[in-house]
Amino acid sequence: MSFTEASTVETLIRDLLCGGVNHHTTVGAGLTHRSGKLAGLGWCYLAPPNIPRQIHEVFVEDWIRDALIRLNPEIAVLPERADEVLYKLRAIVLAVRSDGLLKANEELTAWLRGDRSMPFGPNHEHVTVRLLDFENVENNQYVVTSQFTFRAGLMVFAAQKLRLEPKLGNPGRRSHCNSGSRCRVARSSSGPRGGRRERRRRESSQPASRPTTSRGP
Repeated sequence: MSFTEASTVETLIRDLLCGGVNHHTTVGAGLTHRSGKLAGLGWCYLAPPNIPRQIHEVFVEDWIRDALIRLNPEIAVLPERADEVLYKLRAIVLAVRSDGLLKANEELTAWLRGDRSMPFGPNHEHVTVRLLDFENVENNQYVVTSQFTFRAGLMVFAAQKLRLEPKLGNPGRRSHCNSGSRCRVARSSSGPRGGRRERRRRESSQPASRPTTSRGP
């Protein structure tokens, strides 16, 4: 037996949570039991092909939608309200580039903890939106998987590895990139502004000529 990440860390965590390999293809709410006893810590293992999502989707939206309807009576009355919450959650992911990863994590944590509300109450009053039930754990869904892959354009995230593929930039600019793949773009000196700056530089570098006078006879 070779010692790899899959055969040591991944297997250890899976067996700890699930109590060994199971062959489920779907899973519902509640802790998993086997032979009348809690299987591991009650989690259920699903292989990546059995996760109902596309490779470009960060969230398993079908599961989130089901949880929103199951845990929020105001959303259960009008299930389309779940799409409004999903829109908010997608916006957090899209805002990572502008707001930063730290702020995005803080915002998503606030949603998970039940610190966010939506105007779903009577007369559009704000009510708390729950993604998790902290009082009755059987109302939640517990799933673990391995080798979860996500693709965003030219970026591929799989097994904690990030691969960046080159992308052509604007040929009218010069791109200076460091090893962290963060690029700063310097504008070319061509064009009206660049031409004026270049003329001023040449004029300032030339010595000033003194006026000459001529005497008459």
